[in-house]
Amino acid sequence: MMTAETIAIQAWENFGIPELDADHGRIEDLMRSLNGAAHARNLKEVKQLLADLLNQTRQHFTNEELAMRKSRYPDIWAHSNQHQTLSLDLAQLNQKLGTTMDWVALNRAIQFLPQWFSQHVLEADSKFAKWALKDRSGNR
Repeated sequence: MMTAETIAIQAWENFGIPELDADHGRIEDLMRSLNGAAHARNLKEVKQLLADLLNQTRQHFTNEELAMRKSRYPDIWAHSNQHQTLSLDLAQLNQKLGTTMDWVALNRAIQFLPQWFSQHVLEADSKFAKWALKDRSGNR
């Protein structure tokens, strides 16, 4: 069965921007690991994976936004706003889970994150990748 996550994976494998493609793969791996740790109720692993996901996501957004600035991507502000919103949500969840373990909030996040990420990759990142590849080939 084809899920949103599977579709997104297939989409970013074709972007042709190796550094961003690799970031997407690392983020997906962390989300899968976080899901497994949460289902196993492994609190220590959940906290570590959530921190790793937050760091990897922030690094990816920094890399992607740098690439956008270099290519003079016209929709950088709208795209960056999506990044900021998710970064704040992840940081708040990480902070909240640092003091008490709210399994309900974590489960909501585990359901929300792959959906958000898949949609973001398929729509916003795909749009940027097309722009960047045109920029690299000189077809713009």
